[in-house]
Amino acid sequence: MTVAEITTIVSNKSTPELHEQVEIFIRYYVTSEMFGDKERVFDDKAELNTWLHAKTTRMVPGFRKKYPELTDKQIYRKNKKNINVEGVKELNIGSGQPYPAGALSNFAPHPFTIDGVDCASMEGFLQALKVKDVNMQRHVCTLVGREAKAAGAGRNWKQKQQLYWNGDVYKRDSQEYTDLIERAYREMFKNTGFRKALAASGKATLAHSMGGRKKSDTVLTRREFTGMLTKLRSEL
Repeated sequence: MTVAEITTIVSNKSTPELHEQVEIFIRYYVTSEMFGDKERVFDDKAELNTWLHAKTTRMVPGFRKKYPELTDKQIYRKNKKNINVEGVKELNIGSGQPYPAGALSNFAPHPFTIDGVDCASMEGFLQALKVKDVNMQRHVCTLVGREAKAAGAGRNWKQKQQLYWNGDVYKRDSQEYTDLIERAYREMFKNTGFRKALAASGKATLAHSMGGRKKSDTVLTRREFTGMLTKLRSEL
């Protein structure tokens, strides 16, 4: 998308109360040199609208609250690669966070294909692992965000600690499962939007305060998640 296209979409959603936030959006998310002069963070209008719906109303207040060490001058400074990581040591990844933290969330729509199966997001893939039926599993892979999360809710995989992919069974605490997860992330690593978000995180330590800690309780622990992203980022 071009600067003009994104500016038009954002401006049409703006109100006087959102003027400051919109200005920040245009300056850093649209015109940042990080994205190659005319290349944008968002691949299409749908991805942009998803971001706007969740983030625009609290973008600037969120920055000031989360990163109090940043001055207004640092926040507003023109043409910095990414204001999220300017002087920030830790980046907490989550779907409700500003770019790039939100774009690194598993909820983000970064399509990829693994073993011939099209996945709309990493969340769709992860939740699909709880589904034994192959056809239903492929459907879950097409979902994004909370819809994907809901599709995996209530699935009884914890009792046997078993997950499924393409007709095969994986023990949660097995090397085979770990390898499967890494393969999925490496396929998503081919996605341009995901790679840009990783690059935009700079050298900040990646964290995920919402993630589970025990393998027996979640298909992906916070340590596994941030460890994988950090590993991939080192290969950029």
